[in-house]
Amino acid sequence: VSALIELILSFEEERAELDKETAGKKLVALLATLEVFAESSPTLLIEHIDTILPYLKGENGVSRDNEAAIAASVCKTISRCSQHLSAVDAERLSGVIVEDLSKVINRLGPNAMSAAIEALSRLAAHPDAGTMPETKLLALAKTFYSFLYRACDTDIAKLKASNRGMVHRALSALGSICRFHDF
Repeated sequence: VSALIELILSFEEERAELDKETAGKKLVALLATLEVFAESSPTLLIEHIDTILPYLKGENGVSRDNEAAIAASVCKTISRCSQHLSAVDAERLSGVIVEDLSKVINRLGPNAMSAAIEALSRLAAHPDAGTMPETKLLALAKTFYSFLYRACDTDIAKLKASNRGMVHRALSALGSICRFHDF
């Protein structure tokens, strides 16, 4: 894990020399590998969590697909580590990343959205995270449900493709919230 963190830091130093696609693929590979370690031994990543948090901002200068893969990997890493956070770290993180996670939920593709909802749910389940993660999760659920409620009398076949996509997104988000969060 320490070696991977060092690779990420050295990648950031050499990033300017790489083209956008190569930089995106390399960053996705590094963070996906870190995600594997988070799955097998999340406690090893606790001290390095602050190093990967900036990648949630969505300002990585890579393609939209790579941005979604980066966000999904970081969110999954946060999910795995969240139950092992100390009280101080849980409280601090819940104040720092809730808005970034909600931006991922609203902006990126279905895999990143589901991973961000899972991270927000796991953080909300931490006894020391405060109420901000759960409040944000409920607000997102209300937003998606309200949209679906307004669209419930509409024939989906008659909707424009973009509106059908929004219905699908709202259904997916609500499904993920129900899957990951214990109300």
